[in-house]
Amino acid sequence: MLVTYETAAAHLKHGDLTTDPEVQTATLLYLAQAEAFVLTHITRADATWTDATDPASDPAFAIVQAAILGVLGNLWRFRGDDADSGKGNGPLIARAVEMLAALRDPSFA
Repeated sequence: MLVTYETAAAHLKHGDLTTDPEVQTATLLYLAQAEAFVLTHITRADATWTDATDPASDPAFAIVQAAILGVLGNLWRFRGDDADSGKGNGPLIARAVEMLAALRDPSFA
């Protein structure tokens, strides 16, 4: 994955819950889903990033990580199990789409 569990847990403000197996399992699932949404959106076949990639030396990777964390937060908040779930407007939040705009490969009609 492109974002570590520790970074994801800190982003979600898990605090003392980081060692809870159920929280960890759910977080890793949502993290994988968030990454899939982001990478599918940018349609970058040449992306060779890993969690060891240094975001300080690769600005595109830093943007992708930020988008993944944004989508992760949206997936975590709107899990589909409460009355507010319909307010998430889909998993790929507008903020992430805006961040990723410069990284998308152009499509041709």
